[in-house]
Amino acid sequence: MVVRGVAGGGVYYLVLDRADRLNSLDSPTLEEATRLVGEACLGDYGAVAVTGEGRFFSAGMDLGEIASAGDPGEVRALFERFTRFLEALVSCRSGSGYWKPVVTILNGPAVAGGAEIALATDAVVAVGEGYLQWPELRWGLVPPMLAGLAGRLGLARIVWAGLAMERIGFEEAYRIGLVSGLAGSMDEAKSMVESVAKSAMVNPEAVHALLDPVRRVKAEWVHGASRLVDLAGRRELIEAARRFLGKG
Repeated sequence: MVVRGVAGGGVYYLVLDRADRLNSLDSPTLEEATRLVGEACLGDYGAVAVTGEGRFFSAGMDLGEIASAGDPGEVRALFERFTRFLEALVSCRSGSGYWKPVVTILNGPAVAGGAEIALATDAVVAVGEGYLQWPELRWGLVPPMLAGLAGRLGLARIVWAGLAMERIGFEEAYRIGLVSGLAGSMDEAKSMVESVAKSAMVNPEAVHALLDPVRRVKAEWVHGASRLVDLAGRRELIEAARRFLGKG
């Protein structure tokens, strides 16, 4: 099982379940996660939450799949699947057409694509100690959600997160607005998300109005992911992944 869904307290929890691979994002994971998010958004839940199993939220794209690709088209297809998952998160609506809140619960570090998932959702709750990091420049790639946020806000700290590729701890991420809230345990984090779900079920129109401008902006950021897909479709990325994993 690469992804599993668990319902409780009015929330559908999408759990990345590849702890042995630090919840890295391979094709089966992305395809199943996209399918489950689509079903959850239309289901009888007040909110959708994305979290991970084990000590990492997600280490980003699966380098093993990239390294084993026979040609750049296969890598391009992997990143297209990632883009479709981001689109599913950003376009999450209820059966009545209202925006449905989507929250990331960071159970551990979120790197590259994992950190991009966090930015694609409406809110982020971080549990315990961990960090976010965008090391895409090292691979000749670009993080579209971070780039969109930097372009929107123009905050030097956000821009630096992409340029320096340094780790940003949860507490600092909370101070600068990359994280919405901090929780001491998963139970506390779930309680926070369940309160959001309750509001969405009681006042769906008001929640929709609040999320509408945010979703429209994030949809633009996801649209910019086409640049990421283009950069990913290069043989140089395959060779770099092989060197990193000692396979080339």
